[in-house]
Amino acid sequence: FIIDGQEQRVLFMHPDSQARYAVDVQEGSSLAFLLATSPESWDQPGDGVTFSVYVESDQGTEQIFSTYIDPKQDPGARRWHSYTLELGKYAGQAVTIILETGSGPAGDNRFDWAGWGAPRLLAP
Repeated sequence: FIIDGQEQRVLFMHPDSQARYAVDVQEGSSLAFLLATSPESWDQPGDGVTFSVYVESDQGTEQIFSTYIDPKQDPGARRWHSYTLELGKYAGQAVTIILETGSGPAGDNRFDWAGWGAPRLLAP
């Protein structure tokens, strides 16, 4: 996606969908990513996207992040949204990181062209 002249490669995920990544979490690790919807979708029907992150471990599955963006109705959301999530709680464990996109509150996923920009596991 290119937003405000800033191009990012994205993991494209139309709601409702998930991507799962098995990782070994080191002490001090974090998960960093950008979120956006495609500028080509901003003038189309739909009600935005809910982005969520889960960690699946031996202790079960825990949601560690969720946010809703709707650039179609909120022009202020027409940008890259940057996040970094600390994973220290899972240090020393093999876990599965789950990236999930869902439709907005009305359940309308038309033209919800969601992108996870440069998702990466950071370790010290």
